[in-house]
Amino acid sequence: MTADGKVNTEGLDPWEAIQLKTFLNWANSFIQTSNPELKILDPKTGLADGLRLIILMENLTGEKLGRFHKKPKMKIHMVENLNLALKVVNEACKNKKIGLMYSAKDMFEGNIKLFMGMLWVCISKFIIDFIKEDDKNARDALLLWCQKKTASYDNVTIKDYRSEDFQNGMAFCALLHKHNSKSIDFASLSPANKVDNLELALEVANRDYGIPKLIDVDDLRESPETAYLDEKTLMTYLSFLWKQFASSKKVERVMGHVSKICRKERVNRQLMQGYEGRAQKLLDWMKKQKEQYRNFSFGSTEDVVKQCQQTLLAFKKNEKPTKAAEKGDLETSLAYLQTKLLTEGRPAYNIPSGIR
Repeated sequence: MTADGKVNTEGLDPWEAIQLKTFLNWANSFIQTSNPELKILDPKTGLADGLRLIILMENLTGEKLGRFHKKPKMKIHMVENLNLALKVVNEACKNKKIGLMYSAKDMFEGNIKLFMGMLWVCISKFIIDFIKEDDKNARDALLLWCQKKTASYDNVTIKDYRSEDFQNGMAFCALLHKHNSKSIDFASLSPANKVDNLELALEVANRDYGIPKLIDVDDLRESPETAYLDEKTLMTYLSFLWKQFASSKKVERVMGHVSKICRKERVNRQLMQGYEGRAQKLLDWMKKQKEQYRNFSFGSTEDVVKQCQQTLLAFKKNEKPTKAAEKGDLETSLAYLQTKLLTEGRPAYNIPSGIR
């Protein structure tokens, strides 16, 4: 860290300086979610005690690494902390078939390029490798996603990660505009305003979606001829955009699924209520008929007997068959409802005791 608080990039090419700062900002964005007071200020010395690396690995894996020295004073305690975290890093190297193992000694020596390589392993293993699009590998999937999202935009033709559209910020602005057309006035942008476009995209992404400003565009302003966004820098930042927008898409799919379930539940509830209402009316009718015919009397005169006989015949011919048909229809409705619930994986309908 220099006297003015900036990352010391002495000995690095301009594009390497941007990459270092991007990787450093990426790591700190995860570290500070657990401890806002901790961040890697100087990559040459900031990893020596192992604390920041442990926090980073725990946040990336979502798992606790075990007991470690929270206030390491002695070198052996620092080494133990580093070994605990580097075990995860080296396992990632092994899985990615990278013939390189990192050691506590490497962290003590403060080799900047070794540090950058280690962070890239983490970025690619724990973030980028999860990107999926049309059965492509992660690198190609991320590029294809960008191409699909920006295909309809003027002044944006993404061929590869070296495309000028990434360098001048137009691709970033297009991705943000695609997700929310009100976030950026894309029609007003010009590819000639490279730094302004990048600053706008970083600001909107941070303000609207909480995506950290990983890229230091001041380097592009100060060294316009030699500074550029390399592939790893681009992939690191683009992975945040992909995660944000893909997550939003996933939420939309989940909400759509929930809405569909709610609609089914509403239909099922209406079927249950309809069954209960009709069944209750039929039971009330049956109760009424039962009471009526329990005390039925044919009378004592011929005319009264004939009238009662006609009433019974009318009941048997008209009303009783209608109600019998209603009963059959109710049984069919109940069978349909129970089958529907079964196919939807829902619990069977428990008929209220009053209408069984």
